[in-house]
Amino acid sequence: MLNTLNSQALWRQLTWWVLLFPAALVLSMALDSLYLLNWVHVLSGVLWTGADLFMGFILGPVLRSLQPQVRTAVIAYLTPRTLLYFPVVSLTAGTAGWALAGRLGYNTPGSPFYFWAMLSLGLVLVMTVVGLCFLLPNALRIWRELGRPEPDREKIMRRLNLIWGIRGLIVENLKKDTDATFKKIQKQLLDEGYVEKGEVIVLLAGIPLFEGHPTNTIKVDRV
Repeated sequence: MLNTLNSQALWRQLTWWVLLFPAALVLSMALDSLYLLNWVHVLSGVLWTGADLFMGFILGPVLRSLQPQVRTAVIAYLTPRTLLYFPVVSLTAGTAGWALAGRLGYNTPGSPFYFWAMLSLGLVLVMTVVGLCFLLPNALRIWRELGRPEPDREKIMRRLNLIWGIRGLIVENLKKDTDATFKKIQKQLLDEGYVEKGEVIVLLAGIPLFEGHPTNTIKVDRV
């Protein structure tokens, strides 16, 4: 399934319809239409924020409940469809917002909203740089790696570490025995220097293991 999804050309998987928003932005400026400019700003902002919230609070928990192979297939399908979507709606929302602030006089030093306009501009610039220069290239590299016949899991883990700010650990040859699995993970954490002897660790799992269950077990143990 995964190879079938990634066998399609990347350009065929992009959400080209989203380019209607920057086109509408250009049209609003050409027509000098405050109504259309406001419409573009609000709708692109809603699509940007709404998609972020959906992926974080709805899709994220669903993915965690799926089996690893199914989860990988969903990520491989979803990633190319966000490569164009998020940059376009975020840049359109920010650009339209700045143009709208200019039309309303919010970005002039004498305006009572000048501080908030500058603060918003700074936040948008930071999020744009982080998204375009770090998150987007790494998402593309992860997608390409997932499309290989034998993906390099170590490379994928390093990329995820960079995006999420976590330290990943790959444990091979796990079994359905919960106690044996926990002991093996604990030993590898100790061997690779993630923890030290005597430290307390918290292990989370979906029991029974490897059946796609959401987290339902918490075990606190001392190494």
